[in-house]
Amino acid sequence: MSRALSPTPGLRFSLMGTASWILAAFFVWFVGRYAYRAGISVAIADSWNFIEGFVTHLNHGTLSLDDFFGKRPLSYDHSQPIQRAVLWLHMVLFQMDFGVEGVIGCIFAAGLAAFCVYVANEPFQKAAQKPWFSALLLVSIFAAVFTLNARNVFDWSLVTLVFADILGAVLLIAYADRCRQKGHPLRLLIAVFIGCALMDTVGIMAVAAISLLYLLSYARHGGARSHWILIGSSLSGALLYKVLYTLIFLGGNPGGGGLIAKLPNLLHGWRESWKVIVVPLGGAIVSPSRILAFKPAYLWPSLWLSAAVMLLISVWFWKRFLKHTDERIPFIAAGLMLICYGSVAGVLLVRVPEFGFDYLLQPRYALFFTLQLVAVLMMASHAWSRGASKTARGLITFGALCVVGLWIVYAKATAIEQPYVRAYNQQMADQIHALWLNPEATPTPCSVNIVPCSWTPQKRKDVIGELTKGPWNVFSPSFRHRHGLRWIEDNPTK
Repeated sequence: MSRALSPTPGLRFSLMGTASWILAAFFVWFVGRYAYRAGISVAIADSWNFIEGFVTHLNHGTLSLDDFFGKRPLSYDHSQPIQRAVLWLHMVLFQMDFGVEGVIGCIFAAGLAAFCVYVANEPFQKAAQKPWFSALLLVSIFAAVFTLNARNVFDWSLVTLVFADILGAVLLIAYADRCRQKGHPLRLLIAVFIGCALMDTVGIMAVAAISLLYLLSYARHGGARSHWILIGSSLSGALLYKVLYTLIFLGGNPGGGGLIAKLPNLLHGWRESWKVIVVPLGGAIVSPSRILAFKPAYLWPSLWLSAAVMLLISVWFWKRFLKHTDERIPFIAAGLMLICYGSVAGVLLVRVPEFGFDYLLQPRYALFFTLQLVAVLMMASHAWSRGASKTARGLITFGALCVVGLWIVYAKATAIEQPYVRAYNQQMADQIHALWLNPEATPTPCSVNIVPCSWTPQKRKDVIGELTKGPWNVFSPSFRHRHGLRWIEDNPTK
């Protein structure tokens, strides 16, 4: 029955919209539950770098701004005030439960998905009846953000919290578009300064993306000198942040020399440089970790095939952006895509020189790879609203359905992994407890993710001892009860 002949012409679209929000909420609930129950709740890896200073200062009542904004003495470290504020929150309320931290990361991810849906659906807001594609768009964007395409994204809270920075970057890019439309250079400068203070490296990437988007808009459509004023405002905000941060937290020494020294190492493996293109593009559809878990021999053929598909989509994406650089949806979608590219560039400059091009196969980087799909879906919404052809709409619909279908496939794969993650948490808890009981002896095996394994006995005693004062993490009975962890004396086999 046509819409005109339907006795209740808007009902089925209203029901479809409600159903789409319910399905999106299910994605959030499912992944949030996964992050809490099957995530790594025990302190591992970089968490110990926070514990070493942050927990000690909290216990002694000496927390300062440096504990929230400071960096480790590494050329590639980032200021992470949002992550440290979240750490403080779940320490105070949940005994340093990194499972709770993962759930908070999922909340930021939901905010990112909701904002992208809001922007992508703007062309349909004034329609008397929203097209069914509006509902599919909502579901597919949430499916792309909450995809379980790879391990170490939603089950490793430090990675999940990256969504806070991505959300902040997208909001900053959206505000930059508003400043472009309204002409508010001073407001843009202030927003950039605040954004960089909260996001540091990701904020700088957002500024680079904004400046490039302004330049492309100017090159395509021309315009007044306002573009240059806005570019100057955004760069000035970032520069002001860097200068003040260097003076306040780094004693006037900006550092960064270590990165320059690493760059020549990129030349040694230039024959594998094609992986910089193939892995991020192919990983947007299927991550290397999923392929390796299924059949390792399929790794590169699968990535090449997926990369070819994403390359064609990316060419369409950028051609469309260059035709509509002055419009809101293309501007924000392109900004998100540039954030993905910038993240890959960061890995290329910081990690690849030291570990080789195969480091791009690390599962956690799939977070940035898959966000390319969100940008593409936003651009697809713009194309749909501008009267795309029947063939184009068919391809867009097929692509959006594939994103949802892949979410189902990857979600089923996590059911197999969850028992192993719980066993891993137990193993890490046992090793931490063993180090506390006997700091002089290193348990065998001792995971590389338990950083105290590489410390001196005295440092083990001092830092792990700070955890017992809360008690925090594995030393908290409430924490162990929530996650079903046994203590060594509770396990007769130990």
